[in-house]
Amino acid sequence: MHSPPLFTIDDRSTVIDFLNNNSFGTLIQSNESEPIASHLPFQIRENEEELLLTAHLSKRNPHAQLIRNGKTALVTFLGPHGYVSSSVYDHPNVPTWNYQSVHVYGTVSLVSDVQMKEHLNQLVEKHELNRDHPLEMEKLPSELIETYLSEIIAFNIISYRVEGIFKLSQNRHSNDFKSIIADLSKTPQNDALVKAMRDSQK
Repeated sequence: MHSPPLFTIDDRSTVIDFLNNNSFGTLIQSNESEPIASHLPFQIRENEEELLLTAHLSKRNPHAQLIRNGKTALVTFLGPHGYVSSSVYDHPNVPTWNYQSVHVYGTVSLVSDVQMKEHLNQLVEKHELNRDHPLEMEKLPSELIETYLSEIIAFNIISYRVEGIFKLSQNRHSNDFKSIIADLSKTPQNDALVKAMRDSQK
């Protein structure tokens, strides 16, 4: 993706924190005729010099055959984003859009049935962690689990390139930056973007 140096994020720990907090990604591959995209929850781990992404999908998904063929893939992750009106600047300019995004390019491979069960257990544990009565996979009927497992495949993506861009008005001077924050703060849906902008100044 186009990454102007001012907005490019190269720090590995920052990228991993972002991915763990925005782990619902878009898997993009191409067959012989057109691109295919699937929206999936991913697990993100460090694998020596690379990142290791794990996910699963239905065997009926057109993506399944591409994954079996071991094709390369692009996974995009989008964080908070929002419209920035130039009406709050202290000079004439055009409006823009602030956002955070990470792209992970990697090679795809299927995982074993045992690894698939581990992946599902870990995924559920992560997202059930703070619930009052968390679901425990091992307490579900075994017949239900086995039926579900027979209908999906799980896979790893080992990264060979990671690109991050956090466009958060870093190119605006202090007064404009404060005005953008104040304007975005009027709308609750921008709370996450405002926090990201403030964090970028620390």
